[in-house]
Amino acid sequence: TFNLAVCLERLGNWQKAAEVFKSSCQLEPGRVEPLIGLGNCQLRLRDPKGALATFEECLKHAPDSSAASFGKAVALHMHGQLGPASKLYQAILADKPDSQEALVNLIGVGIASKDFDLVSRCSERLLKVDSASPVALEGLVAWASAKDDTTAMIKYCTALVDAVPDHFEGWFNLALAHQGSNRPRQAAEAYSRALHVRPDSVQAYTNLGVVRRELGDLQGAREAYESALELDPSTSTATWNLALTLEELNLRDEAEKAYVKLVAKQPEFEALFRLGCLRLQRKDYNGALESFGTALKLRPDSTDGYINLALAHSKAGDKEKAQTEYEKALELNPKSLEALRGLAALSLER
Repeated sequence: TFNLAVCLERLGNWQKAAEVFKSSCQLEPGRVEPLIGLGNCQLRLRDPKGALATFEECLKHAPDSSAASFGKAVALHMHGQLGPASKLYQAILADKPDSQEALVNLIGVGIASKDFDLVSRCSERLLKVDSASPVALEGLVAWASAKDDTTAMIKYCTALVDAVPDHFEGWFNLALAHQGSNRPRQAAEAYSRALHVRPDSVQAYTNLGVVRRELGDLQGAREAYESALELDPSTSTATWNLALTLEELNLRDEAEKAYVKLVAKQPEFEALFRLGCLRLQRKDYNGALESFGTALKLRPDSTDGYINLALAHSKAGDKEKAQTEYEKALELNPKSLEALRGLAALSLER
């Protein structure tokens, strides 16, 4: 019976293997091996509560069983009991300092509990055992991120992608670290590598657009934002950045369409303000009045909002309303040269 259970376990038939291990336990009460096999299958079946009971039963019969202690630690870990799990893993390491399994799982416990000093210690220990361990490098990336140490982020992310070239998170976090260190060219390269691994990442395309725009590659930025929007047409961040880029490319009609999409989804001051400016430029004064008026409802303390609303009224031929809006701008900022010039221009026209 036990041998059949072992074969089923090796075949990955966890449910059937667990049933046969249970039968073996009943046939040979107190035997350690079937209990360990049953506990392992319960872990595979995502039954940490059952596994915990099984490993505790095993430890009653074999208190020094390292396999049962490790199984119990994993069950506690899976059950969310991170403190007791951590103590057990550390007890295992005291006996077996080079246990990669215990170090790997302790790193996971540290990340889950946000104990990044534990993560750092265990990751460094694991690297001494395996100098290219992805888990250790991921742990150090998490530690560096928690410490907001971009230099360390770059170091460990670089080591991670050297060890695992198709590691999306490694490339993405390397790009973020370069971006945070004002290295847009290196960031763009890392985002491109991330997208080679995972070409469906909306965030990577959006961030690539941002750094390309910083580099002055406006057409490349546009392509990145449009790729993000092909994947997710509802993403506001990509739409906003695309609109700004289209303005810089002097593609005002296309930029206006992008702003219209934004304000239709969720009216926000910045998008409404830019939309108003574009409408003002193409002499759609009624459209500009509508955009600036709605924007000011959202931010009634905007001096620039009142100045542009006044300019739209003036262009539309309503000088009295223009004067009123310029005066509102001056109430907010008595030193506003644009508002003063606007009032002076109205006086000359009269």
